[in-house]
Amino acid sequence: MINSQYFEIPGFCATDTRKEDCDECLDILKNPKCAAAFGLDFSPTHPVPPCTCHDICVEEVRLIGTISGERGFNHCFNFPPIGPCRLGAGVTLPEIDTRKRLKVFVVSAQESLDGNCQAINVKIRILILATTTTCNNILLPLDIDVCFDTFFRFPECEGPVTCDELQNALAEIDGSCLVIQLKAHAACVCGTTKISLSGKIIDKLWKNENLWITGIRPYELSEEQKREGFVSFTVHDVFNNAHKMGDCGPISCHIPMP
Repeated sequence: MINSQYFEIPGFCATDTRKEDCDECLDILKNPKCAAAFGLDFSPTHPVPPCTCHDICVEEVRLIGTISGERGFNHCFNFPPIGPCRLGAGVTLPEIDTRKRLKVFVVSAQESLDGNCQAINVKIRILILATTTTCNNILLPLDIDVCFDTFFRFPECEGPVTCDELQNALAEIDGSCLVIQLKAHAACVCGTTKISLSGKIIDKLWKNENLWITGIRPYELSEEQKREGFVSFTVHDVFNNAHKMGDCGPISCHIPMP
């Protein structure tokens, strides 16, 4: 006979709050407030669905990269900037109020493989909205050109994947997704206004894949509801071109990033 007093329960067993399978999603559906908010409590009403295995086709991320392996993006330029735009004699740009927060807007983004398929070139066009000392606004267009040549495999974190290995990996890739998180800040340094842009730009490379996942269908019709005449359709669409991010076409006046 073994005396139970010599058994020791690992600490993580008492503090582990992870939920298995679909518990987290099912808790949402069982919440009356959520059921009302998500339209589950009016006809046709939906019972709590079972947690089952589903076969789905999705864009599965295989590789994640940062700019040349760096941990962040930083760029600084003077205002007024030096670029292709020229002002006539006697014309000056207004001063930026460095006490006000600058806002960043992404206008367009596009990606392309370099000639030997060992890197991905990315062009991002942003607008920086600044407030002048006269309480007016000024928009500064900025082109960001970056190169991704270093990736790590997801979720194994294996890598870095570069050069010929990256070339081989790209042969299996179907598309990409950019994560752009930037902020701008203006400051006066030695009598010169400087605008700094910082944050991170992440490139995720995905492959069209078929996966089995554990999940639920919250709006599934029962057989009785089908006999009553209810039908159910899920329609896929994308926003129109006015909302869709487009390519970075030519612009006559912009601030090129070196």
